Amino acid sequence: MNQNISHRPRFRTVARNSCAALAFLCSVSSAAAWAQETLLVEPSLPDDFDRGRNTSVLQRERPDYDRIGIRAGSFNVFPQVAVGLGYSDNLYYSQENTIKSAFTQITPAIEVNSDWSRHGLKLRGSTDLQRYFAEPARNQTSWDLGALGTIEVGSAFRFFPELQIARDFETPFTGETTGRNAALSNYLRKYAGLRGEYSAGQTKLTLAVNDTNYQFSEIQQLSGTSIDQSNRDRNILLGTAQVQYAFTPSVAAYAQLGYADTNYDTELSPGVRNRDSDGYSVIGGFNFDFSGLMRGTIGMGYTRRDFRSPNFNNVSGFSFEGKLEYFPSELTTVTLAARRVIEDSSLGSTNAFFDNRASLRVDHELLQNLILSLGGEFERQNYVDSPITIDTYRVTGSSLIFANNWLSFNANISYTGRSTNGSLPGLGFDEFRGLLGVTFKR
Repeated sequence: MNQNISHRPRFRTVARNSCAALAFLCSVSSAAAWAQETLLVEPSLPDDFDRGRNTSVLQRERPDYDRIGIRAGSFNVFPQVAVGLGYSDNLYYSQENTIKSAFTQITPAIEVNSDWSRHGLKLRGSTDLQRYFAEPARNQTSWDLGALGTIEVGSAFRFFPELQIARDFETPFTGETTGRNAALSNYLRKYAGLRGEYSAGQTKLTLAVNDTNYQFSEIQQLSGTSIDQSNRDRNILLGTAQVQYAFTPSVAAYAQLGYADTNYDTELSPGVRNRDSDGYSVIGGFNFDFSGLMRGTIGMGYTRRDFRSPNFNNVSGFSFEGKLEYFPSELTTVTLAARRVIEDSSLGSTNAFFDNRASLRVDHELLQNLILSLGGEFERQNYVDSPITIDTYRVTGSSLIFANNWLSFNANISYTGRSTNGSLPGLGFDEFRGLLGVTFKR
């Protein structure tokens, strides 16, 4: 029988409880901004549809509540710390014998921005400390350090060098491994990139290259045994070229070419080559920004992954990326996003999967200092040369209350379900999670 069916009764029950809890939380407190799960590897080029013609609810300046910062010479320093109390009813993302626990979360962060008349420099640092009352094995300590520069050469050239190093924990919704393993999996990410832009009249040319290295730590299981993840360690060299032409100040067309060189550090097993590959992509589309109405990017194209090992078949297919922000009023922003890409997989004998995802989010400014958000996302992962299909669905509600320039309160609740039609164990689960927090900023 299809395993999807086993999740439906609990989904209806949790959905009703989630709606009731959301109504209560939104009436007495606020929530942290709803955040969408991202892929392990981010796109090499950012969205380029914002021409300053529209301002979303979350972007809007609020002088009475925005952070003030500390002046330090020609730099502005923005420190903050967030403290929260949360709860999860499925700590290890299991389908059976679920474990529940409350947890605390402390997230100090600092951002330093230059205030130069020419060029720019942004520095950031943060750490996220999560401590679970009943399950110390689930405790997490992640951190992130980064620097981004802006170098202007004349009036036509701009360069953006970037460095980052981070210790992060794997999302349980990844298609690379099971949810239970992902709950205990962390990795070190090192990133170095350079993006250059040339603008002349209605044309802009962008070239970008970045190198990302992933080092996965051993998973310490509750039984005391460990799982070696060294065969997931890899380096990805990514190069992208994009040309954009503006037909009007509001509408532009673009074409993008990309190449990715993926090299794993070790073999899958002695004598069995890993998933080293050459990836190619071509995509074209439009981006637009219509004042008082909408803005966004829509692109379609083709992607291909050629594996160097004869044990894995090459993968190719249709690719898509799109993001649309609709502004029915100054107080409401509706965001629709969708994407289809190829990702590596370490599940069973599969080498890759198509990650298809779509999300919808609504942000509403109920009061000048009160923002309510509601979002949903659906993701389907289709594994190449395998009958495995994994579906993930998420519903999230949040609110955010600004007390003044240095204090805000937040609340967030979410329900996530994951199901599969395949035979591999450990892929299906669902979780209800809630968080109440307060943020101090300067």
